[in-house]
Amino acid sequence: MELENHPIIWSHGIAVVIPSYRVVHHILEVVNAFGPEVDVIYCVDDACPEGSGDFIACNASDPRIRVLRHAQNLGVGGAVMTGYRQAIADGARVIVKVDGDGQMNPTLIPAFVTPILRGIADYTKGNRFWDLRQIKQMPFMRRIGNLGLSFLAKASTGYWNVFDPTNGYTAIHADIAARLPLDSISKRYFFETDMLFRLNTLRAVVLDVPMDARYGDETSSLKASRVLVEFSGIEAHGIVRGHAALPAVALEIVCDRTDHVGGAARQVDAAVAIVVHRPASQAARHELRHAHRAGVAAQRLERIGARLALQHQESFQLAGEIGAALRGPRV
Repeated sequence: MELENHPIIWSHGIAVVIPSYRVVHHILEVVNAFGPEVDVIYCVDDACPEGSGDFIACNASDPRIRVLRHAQNLGVGGAVMTGYRQAIADGARVIVKVDGDGQMNPTLIPAFVTPILRGIADYTKGNRFWDLRQIKQMPFMRRIGNLGLSFLAKASTGYWNVFDPTNGYTAIHADIAARLPLDSISKRYFFETDMLFRLNTLRAVVLDVPMDARYGDETSSLKASRVLVEFSGIEAHGIVRGHAALPAVALEIVCDRTDHVGGAARQVDAAVAIVVHRPASQAARHELRHAHRAGVAAQRLERIGARLALQHQESFQLAGEIGAALRGPRV
């Protein structure tokens, strides 16, 4: 029986976008793992030869799922942009992007969305390089390629304090996504770094969220030599354009310990620290400017200003909340 599109009930304002291309072996496990904090799940069939969209529609039962379809393949970036547009149109507040191959742990979503909902960040992304012990799980050639390409991405995007810039586990404030030139963002493999470049032009605040590298039996269509040449050309072009010189904004979360319980990696008793490089998110600063232009009462402006002034104190409180989310329930 095919899924019916029930009206979206926004409880938390959180939408998930899953580009779906050759993921029929993993996608049901992925969509079944999302918690109640997620209000809607957009699965974007990018002209998948396996018919991922039809497979999801016929085999998934979660009423939160919406299947979007492309008539022709646009690439992972194109699929994500389609999901962004639909989520923005439907009224989402935060949009999370998760791959459909099972590499990204859906239980980490609270750690990705909390900084955005609190106005501390505009965009959060995963960081698989936070613990050198965990990097060993990454295939050797992929590890070397990621480390090398990460340096080029840092130079191109301007976010020097952000690690693992090619990581595809991300979350973005819908207001910021709506301001991005979605039609101009790279539609292929390197849209994550192009996203960072575009976010830097908006002075968006970016935050790293630690996550483990998880690899199973999924297959990749990327060829290392072709990827290196193509990526190097794209990033070099970005550097030459001079946009990388713009002072980027970044926050980072650092956790220092991981335990493995029942085969699942969890960060426990983590010493969590947030490094703040700018007072507040672009969305929060926009709120201040909008309030001023609208001529609201001085008391309202003072409250907003006080919130921005206390951003360091809020960051430490946020660190505790994220630490709790990462630790999960005690076993």
